[in-house]
This record gives sequence, C-alpha cells and structure tokens, in this order.
Amino acid sequence: MMLASGAKAPLNGTAPYTVVVTYGQGGPVVNLTAFMLGANDRVRSDDDMVFYGQNLRAAQGAEWLEPVTQGGTTTLTLAVNPWLWPADITRVRIGLTTDGDVAFSQVADLQANVVDATGAVMATFDLSKRGTENAFIVADIYKRNDMLKVHCQAAGFTSGLAGLCGDVGVVVDDKTATAAAMSYIAQLAAAPLPQNAPAIDFRKKALAVVLVESKLDDTVFRVVLVIDASGSMAGLYKARQDRPSVVQCSLERMVTIADLLDNGPMKVWYFGTHPSASEPVTVATMEGYIARTWENKKRAGVYNDEPKVMRVVIDWVKDHPSKYKTIVLFWSDGGVGNQAAIERLLVESSVLDIFWMFLGLGGKPSMYGVLTDLDNVQGGAVDNAGFVHLDNIEGMSDDDLYAAIFAHVSKWNAEYDQAVAAGRITPPAL
Repeated sequence: MMLASGAKAPLNGTAPYTVVVTYGQGGPVVNLTAFMLGANDRVRSDDDMVFYGQNLRAAQGAEWLEPVTQGGTTTLTLAVNPWLWPADITRVRIGLTTDGDVAFSQVADLQANVVDATGAVMATFDLSKRGTENAFIVADIYKRNDMLKVHCQAAGFTSGLAGLCGDVGVVVDDKTATAAAMSYIAQLAAAPLPQNAPAIDFRKKALAVVLVESKLDDTVFRVVLVIDASGSMAGLYKARQDRPSVVQCSLERMVTIADLLDNGPMKVWYFGTHPSASEPVTVATMEGYIARTWENKKRAGVYNDEPKVMRVVIDWVKDHPSKYKTIVLFWSDGGVGNQAAIERLLVESSVLDIFWMFLGLGGKPSMYGVLTDLDNVQGGAVDNAGFVHLDNIEGMSDDDLYAAIFAHVSKWNAEYDQAVAAGRITPPAL
C-alpha cells in the first residue's frame, strides 16, 4: 500500500515491525533517526532520541540497526515493537537527515516502507516530492484506541538535524550534533562484519578505523583524484587475466575514501601533457571505470606536466567554494620535472583549503625525484602536501594504505585549523 503525504493506514501485521529505508550510492549519506513521543508529540527527555547507534532502546521498543551497503544500495533499518513501549509513549516518529546538510533532491532512489515480522510489506511511503529539504519526517507509527496505525508525514525541513529535533522538543547541543555526525563512521569502525560481507564493506571498515584513530571521523571533505596518464604508466593500465589493471584496482581503493568522507561523487582528472577532466566516480560506478573513461585518459597525452593539472584543480577549488576542505589524491609513477613550478603552486595554494596527497604509484623510489621533497616545501602558510611511496600498492593492506595517507591528512587538517584560528588563513566566502 502506497501512502501519500498525510495518509494513514492501520498496521494489522505481526509485531515487531521494521522500518526499512533504502537509497542509492553516489549522493550524500543518509542517516536514520527515531523519536519516542508522548501524547503531546514531544519527547520526555533527550534520551528518547534513537540515532545512529548511539542510543539503542531495544528494551523500550525501538532499536536502530547497523546500515548495510550492497550492490550500490544502502539499507537503513529500525526495529519497532509498540507492545514494549512504556505506558506514556504513544508513537515513534521516523526521521531522515543527510551528512553535510545536502538537499534530499540529491539522494538517489530514496524509498521507505514498514514490514512486519513475517516480512510482509505493510505500507510504503511516497517520498517523491523532495527539494531543498535536508531533513525529513518520514512517518509516525502510533497507538490509537489499542490499535496500531501508521501516518505518512513526508514533511521536510531545511534546518537539518536541528529542525528535526526541535520539532519534538529535543535540544541539539554541540555534543549531540557531533555524536550524530560522527557516529556512522565510528559505528562502522566498531561493528563486526560477517565473514561473507562484500569486500567493499571490509575496505570501508578498515578506513573507518583509521579515521577514528586520526580523529577525522566527524569531518567531511571533498575528495579529488588526479591520475597520471603519461606513457610510463602504460603497464599499470593493462588488465590482467585474474583481475583488472593496477590503476583500476587502486582507483577502487580511493573511491572508498570519497564514499566515507565526501558529500558527493569523487571528481577525477587524468593528466599527461594536458589535464583531462573525467566523469565523477562513486562506489556504484567504479567497476570498469578506467575502461569506460579511456578516451578521457587518451586526451591527456603521453608526457607528464604536473603544474598544468595542479593549476586546473586550484582554479576549480576557487571557482567552487565549499565549507568542506579538499583532499587531492595525486598519483604519479615518478619522472616529475619542473620542481620550481610545482613548489610555487604549493605555496600559492597553501592559503586555500587544499591538501595535496602525492602517491608514488608503481614506480621505483629513484624515479620519484621531486615528489620526495614535497613534504618539506618552505614558504607556505601551512605544510599542505605529503608523499607516500606506494611502489607495490597491491601488496599493501587497506589498513596500512589508509593509515599512511591519513597520517599526512590529519597533520595538515590540524595545522590548517590552527592557521585559520590565528588569522593567517581566511576560509572561502560562501
């Protein structure tokens, strides 16, 4: 049964019920929140907010369950058993928010329904009318005269989590807001995975652990990938009998970073003689990406000119100001020239919210040349570049790969914030 906004229907199935929300990858992360409400449609206290695994309330009839991502779709679930509610609780309200307060119009394939204990779908909610809202009341499950009903709200807010909470009397202080924002990654880091979980889930978990340890699990970044397409990289682009090319496999490990940290798809440039913009990539679109964008790669040419693509990225960041800092994952197999021009661009961009993470992919240490010196470029407002040797990236575990990258990112992130606080850097005007 499809319920339009404002519609109500009885719940005649077998308890407990499960609210199931699904959405497609490639846009913002969606978070599920529930509120246990009394007769006045208000919480009794802030403890009646069930959110992101921080406040499980299975003993009182509402339990938030760990998100599951598979096949390009994320599933959020909340178990609800009205017969376990305290006497002064009359309804549970189901809400959704997005990471980074991104509009729900950017969320792909959003669906929500209620199923009973047998798996039968009792109600499906019409959430098709979405615009600039960054928070949604999906529905209420409530008691009325010893009967259970469901009410499709489909009502939105443009004030994010604060609007969703304020509507039911929850005070969102900095502590609550921070816990909500960081909890998805923190919970991912802490939760055990089944042995048969998809490989991408294990990769996300490895990254989540590193982010928590680096104190970056509550931070959103824009993530950009710059890929060396010069002639010396040819061997790394060749597909193998047993698996895709080194570049394709490496890209999939970078997409994981954008999936957890970014508020949108990862932007990609190839570079050689010229920069060549390519299509953005997500977990849902990463398979076969290199083969699919081969013409973009070819347009870059065969000689590597790092300063040209660095200039394009800098100009893009300036032209697209954001409240999120930008991490540039910059691949090269070495043979880098024009050190002076690269260093000038690093110094120029040190007052911007850009971090250049240079990754030596597949080359020999003797080929990296300039890249090994970029950690110590002098004259900038902050140290905004790092370098990691990835001579054999496929022999490097996810744990070690992400730890090596985010040791540099974490250090820069702290230095940048300190420079802003001291007035040495002015954040972009939004």
